[in-house]
Amino acid sequence: MADLPHAAWIRWSAGDGSQGPRYYDWAWLQLPYASQPGFAHWLIARRRVSLPLEVAYFHSCAPSTSSLTDLVRIAGSRWPIEVGFEQANGEVGLDHYQVRQWTAWYRHVTLALLAHAFLAVLQAMAPPPSLNQISLTIPERPRLIHALACTDAERQHRLRWSRWRR
Repeated sequence: MADLPHAAWIRWSAGDGSQGPRYYDWAWLQLPYASQPGFAHWLIARRRVSLPLEVAYFHSCAPSTSSLTDLVRIAGSRWPIEVGFEQANGEVGLDHYQVRQWTAWYRHVTLALLAHAFLAVLQAMAPPPSLNQISLTIPERPRLIHALACTDAERQHRLRWSRWRR
């Protein structure tokens, strides 16, 4: 696919990243593999705009009526998933396990992801900040959760600190 003509490549955003839209050049073709009725195998190629010789490939089994924009949107959804795992590693210790059996690992990962989901819901339910405050940050969520188990004096101190910082 690297030797496709220039007209075969379409510039499309794979979604927003940390610095705005992530634009790549995309090309696709249907592969001649057998699949279930109504589905097709697709090969999607993505090349960087700044480095056109660097090409990444995705193999997808999707409905035969899928458009390139649908497949690009799905391929671009990897970014928010990676950000979520990075946050879960830093905030709830998703990667902090020392286990020997699959069951123990599964329990740890399940509880860590559940804790991360709880913190995300808590952040979404938080009232919007006033005009002179920034919003609640991700690292601040566990600090405030820990305040629930503190003495009243410590809880008040943490809440005052959070208001001051924001």
